[in-house]
Amino acid sequence: MIAMSATDPEILHTKRSRLFYNYGDCIQRRMTNLSTIDVWQKLDHIVAVCEELSNFNMSAFVALQNRDEIKYHLPSENLSDECIVLSIGVGLDINAEQALLKVQHHCKFIGSDPTVEGNQKLYETIGEFFPYAIGNESTEVESIIINGFDTQYRREKVKTMGFVNFIKKHVKQQLIDQIFFDAEYAEYRLFDYFLSGSSLSAAQIAVCQINVEVHDPSDVQMEEFVAFLRTLLQEQHYAFFKVFKVEIWHHLRIVFVNYKHPKCIAKYLAGLAGLQ
Repeated sequence: MIAMSATDPEILHTKRSRLFYNYGDCIQRRMTNLSTIDVWQKLDHIVAVCEELSNFNMSAFVALQNRDEIKYHLPSENLSDECIVLSIGVGLDINAEQALLKVQHHCKFIGSDPTVEGNQKLYETIGEFFPYAIGNESTEVESIIINGFDTQYRREKVKTMGFVNFIKKHVKQQLIDQIFFDAEYAEYRLFDYFLSGSSLSAAQIAVCQINVEVHDPSDVQMEEFVAFLRTLLQEQHYAFFKVFKVEIWHHLRIVFVNYKHPKCIAKYLAGLAGLQ
């Protein structure tokens, strides 16, 4: 990390903006003429190439090892800062959350999972747990969940709470530092919340970083996901990094960073040249 002088905010802002613009443009140019399926299949390679070509120091991200995956977090400029972390889908695994606590010691964790058995007792060792699936509305939907007693997946009707409603009722904060999102296909119902004009932005709630596992999509879901990425690139609000293809399951893991909201910049990017 290369800190900039506090007396050079305009220089830093210009450099940071240019870095993110060039990085997003690199990805966008490589996606422009690709079909939806090609974007899905080649996204990890495209992002890796653009990370390499950029002037970002990718080692600024801290790797957080979960039981069967790695999540990433860009630490706060001030490691004594408080932070709010949402775990949407606990999945009987809090290793990444525990690893994050070793990096930033003052994080508050709020977890949600429709499977109470196994998850509630485990998660309450680090934070608050709520027995919901998170969706785009409060209703009942069929979802894939993991049993708390034999760790097997099954389909079951579960109660969902709307994403914004959940934040307003249980988080009660306008700034979310990190979301660990592994909710077995629920992600497809939530992508639009991170676009301009969504009910999340209308509620003036900012999310600085997101780790998401995008599960093996149907044709319609793939179209929705790729359209979401293209819109993100056009809006120049979030950048995405660290794309990893899980070949055996046909999933993608992706890290999103909010580089436009003033509070996210102040906390995670203000003293950095991009991610340097």
